[in-house]
Amino acid sequence: MRFKITLFAILVWSVGVAISLWMQQTLLQRTAVELARNDAIANLRKDMAIRKWASSMGGVFVDDSKVKDSPRFAEQERVVAQRNSGQQIRLVSLTPIHILLGIQETHEKEYGIKERLTSLQLRNLDNAPDDWEQKALKNLQDGAKIVSEVTSEKGGHGLLRLMLPMQMDKECLECHRDTLVPAGGLRGGAAITIDLGKYRKAQEPAWRAIQYGHLAIWLFGVASILTIFAIARKRAIEHECAEEDRREAELAFSSMCEGAVITDVRGKILWVNDAFCTISGYSRDEVIGNTPSILKSGRHDDTFYRDMWKQLAANGLWRGEIWNKRKSGDIYPEELSIHSLKEGSGKIHRFVAIFSDISERKRSEQALQQAGHLAQAITDAHPDLLPMPLPARCFSLFSIPPLR
Repeated sequence: MRFKITLFAILVWSVGVAISLWMQQTLLQRTAVELARNDAIANLRKDMAIRKWASSMGGVFVDDSKVKDSPRFAEQERVVAQRNSGQQIRLVSLTPIHILLGIQETHEKEYGIKERLTSLQLRNLDNAPDDWEQKALKNLQDGAKIVSEVTSEKGGHGLLRLMLPMQMDKECLECHRDTLVPAGGLRGGAAITIDLGKYRKAQEPAWRAIQYGHLAIWLFGVASILTIFAIARKRAIEHECAEEDRREAELAFSSMCEGAVITDVRGKILWVNDAFCTISGYSRDEVIGNTPSILKSGRHDDTFYRDMWKQLAANGLWRGEIWNKRKSGDIYPEELSIHSLKEGSGKIHRFVAIFSDISERKRSEQALQQAGHLAQAITDAHPDLLPMPLPARCFSLFSIPPLR
C-alpha cells in the first residue's frame, strides 16, 4: 500500500512539474509574440510617420534614373533641375504613398519583414486584401485600433500578422476624392507580417535553463518522496515491532495470576489485566481513567504514601505490603511492587504495578501464630507434659551427638 502511495506521489509530482514546464513554455511563447507585436507596431507607426511627413511636404522629387520603370510612375510629374555644377538632371515627383511603398519593399528585402497597404476600396489590384486582411479591415471599420493574430503558416514557428488603421489625410484627398472617404476617415490599413522564429530562437537559452531547472526540481522532489517513503517504512517497521512487543507484553501480563496495572506519570490508570479485575472486583471500564486511590482502604496514613512515592522517585522501585479495598468493601492485604519506566531522556513515562492477594498467607500466618501462642500457654500451664529427652545411646546409634 505504501509503495502504491509512493508511486502515486511521484506521478502527481511529475504531473505538477510537467504542468509548470508547460506554463513556462507558454509564457515564453506569449513573450515572443508580445515582443514581435511591439516591433510590428513600432515599424508600422514609423512608416505612418514617414508618410505623414511626406504628405506635409507635398511629395518629394528624386532622380528619375533611380526610379524603377513602373506604371505607377508613368503619370507622375517630371521636371528638369540643374545641379550646382551646372549638370542638368531629370526629377520625378514621388507622392507619400510612393515613398512608403519604397520603404516597405526595402524593409522586406533587407530584414524579411513584409509590410503592405491594403483597402476595401482599391485603386491598385496589387494591394487587394487576402482573407485575413479583409477580416482585419472590417474590424478596423468597427472601431478596432489594432488587429493582430498569430498564424502557423511558416514552419513550426508561426507568423504574427498585424494591421493598423490608415486614415485619409487632407493632402491625399486630391487623388482619392473618388473614394468618398472624408479627411480623418478610414482609408485602409497598414499590414505587417513577422516571422516569430527569430524571437523564439532568441529565447532558446532561457528555455533550456528552465528545462534544466525543472529537471533538477523534479529529481529533488522524487528523491525527497523516496526518502520520506524510506523513513516512513522504517518507522512503520519499528512501530510494528514495538506493537508486537507490546502485544506480547500485554499477553504476558494478561495471563499472570498477579494483578497488573499501568498508569501515566500522574497516576491515571491506562491498562489493567484480568487478574486485577478478579482481585479488586472492578471492571476495566470502571478503573481506566481513574487513579489507584479508588482502592485505598484507609488503613494507611498520608505519611505512608508520601514515603512510598519518595522511594519510588529516588530508586524507581517500591516493594512492600499494603492494605487495599475491593469494590465490595472488603479490605485485603496485597504484596505490591511498583516500577517506574523512563524515556531515553531519563524522564519518567509510566508506572507499572504488580500485586498479589496475600489474604490466605496472612490467614495461615495468623493461624500458626495462634497455634504457637496456644502451645506456649499449655506448656506454661502443664510443664509436666513436656516430652522426655531420649537417652544418649539412642543418638549414638545414628552418629548424631546428643543435645546439650
